[in-house]
Amino acid sequence: MNKITKIIVGTENSDKIAGVQNAFRRLFGSNGAKITGLPVSSGVPKQPTSEDENRRGAFNRVYQLFHARHDYDFYIGIESGLKESNRHSLYIMRDWVCIANKLGQISEGSGGGNYLPQDVCDLIRHGGMSVNAAMHQIFSNYAGNNGVLAHLTKGTIGREEEVAQVTMRAMIPFLFPHQYGSYLNWCRLIRDKQKH
Repeated sequence: MNKITKIIVGTENSDKIAGVQNAFRRLFGSNGAKITGLPVSSGVPKQPTSEDENRRGAFNRVYQLFHARHDYDFYIGIESGLKESNRHSLYIMRDWVCIANKLGQISEGSGGGNYLPQDVCDLIRHGGMSVNAAMHQIFSNYAGNNGVLAHLTKGTIGREEEVAQVTMRAMIPFLFPHQYGSYLNWCRLIRDKQKH
């Protein structure tokens, strides 16, 4: 009988949990993973607006999970946020995923990112709105139930698929531990959290 891989994700968001399930199914087969969701604090603003905040949010979630629970094979933190574009006055929306294994080795991955429309960016930057609230104001047909990217890609990339792709990117070093050995052995949760 094959061993079930136990995974805990720092959220109760059903789309994010489904995205992680989707990623592990595609990487390891249909029967291999049991996913548990547990909400934990990101330690960053609810609407991260920099790459640093996105990365720290994902890492902080994993750090809390790893030190609170000791019986999982993988600990996963997902942070969705924004970053300023260097060339435009637009925000880039992207996800960061941080994954730790039971040894405390960690890896990160991020999505390719996409620009948000100028009107949406203005409402976030000057109106203090969340991405979802701004999308609702600018797009009369925005449903919001499958994520911003789903709306902007006319339904072709939903929230679950977006999370699955970023999770698979973050899993790469664990899939090739020999080739990524020095990276995995340097990036450990036992290191000082503030130095990450």
